[in-house]
Amino acid sequence: MKRTSSIIIFIIWSAMIYAQAVRDTIAKKDTVSRSSKIGFAISGNFGGGIASANAGNPDMSRLSYSNVSNQSLPNATYSSSGGLNIGFDLDLTFGKQKNIELSAGLTYIYTKGTADFSGYHVEYEAEDGNGNTFRRLLTATQASESLSYGNVSIPVLFKYSTNPDKKMGAYIQIGPVLSISSSASGTMNSTTDFEAVYHYDATTKGFVYSPTTQPGDWVLTKQAISSELSAGQSASSYFSQLYSRGYYVGLGESVSGKVNKVTYHIGGGMMARLGGEYRASKMVHVLFGITALLMSNGRNVSSYAPITASNDLTTISQSNFLNGTSSLLTMQVGVNIGVQVRLIK
Repeated sequence: MKRTSSIIIFIIWSAMIYAQAVRDTIAKKDTVSRSSKIGFAISGNFGGGIASANAGNPDMSRLSYSNVSNQSLPNATYSSSGGLNIGFDLDLTFGKQKNIELSAGLTYIYTKGTADFSGYHVEYEAEDGNGNTFRRLLTATQASESLSYGNVSIPVLFKYSTNPDKKMGAYIQIGPVLSISSSASGTMNSTTDFEAVYHYDATTKGFVYSPTTQPGDWVLTKQAISSELSAGQSASSYFSQLYSRGYYVGLGESVSGKVNKVTYHIGGGMMARLGGEYRASKMVHVLFGITALLMSNGRNVSSYAPITASNDLTTISQSNFLNGTSSLLTMQVGVNIGVQVRLIK
């Protein structure tokens, strides 16, 4: 009986040891399985700071006036009043510590600025109120656009964070960005002089269009008229008198208003974020730091006319100078704040 009891005790003890070993093995496998499982998270980011946008100089060879004979434009000047970006990412987390991530998302990038095109000049054929053709000299003494640039992009980022088991850590996120929609719109203000050169044709005994100024031409420009006026007379008053007689000239014609939106093709760029990370809980992480992004977009240039006028100058229209540009480069650098929610740890 004693011997039987010892055997039973031995069997129970052996079974207990075996069961514990099985439990330990299952627990170890489960730990390995959990550590190798891919996690999922969603991140939201908002940033803003200094920005710039530059589309370069318009292509002056694409002007769509009648019989263009001369054109010029000093270098365009671009300035920015800032920008912002807002978006979200869908993240895949890897590794035992879940501090390596790959993400794809959607980001809206907004940049606001101005572009100055003062000094724009073009000469082309026009007709006055008396039926005479002449060469019109259109000069924008002041031409500026308040522009808003919008860009919808898909960032694909590699993300890495430090100290995954602590409350505070650091992070870096970097990768390419695909721009799927980009546009520029705004308001244009211009002050324009409309001068003229009349060429007399001895054969037809009348005024005809000439692409160049020749000896004997009637030159109706502010500079030429001012040199002939007596003291106390103004070029503006003299031009008004000429206009009333059917010679369509004018000085200081001001126009302001919205211009049509300019759209761009699909483009690309880079984005980088870095800063600190506060782990409010296992699921919620708060990010703060800086963001830098660079974006380039292109477009096809067709014929365009940034400032046009009817022959009698009663209608003066404006169009975005960017219609004559083939590329757009935007950049932003500023602060960033974000929140990440880990859905599956």
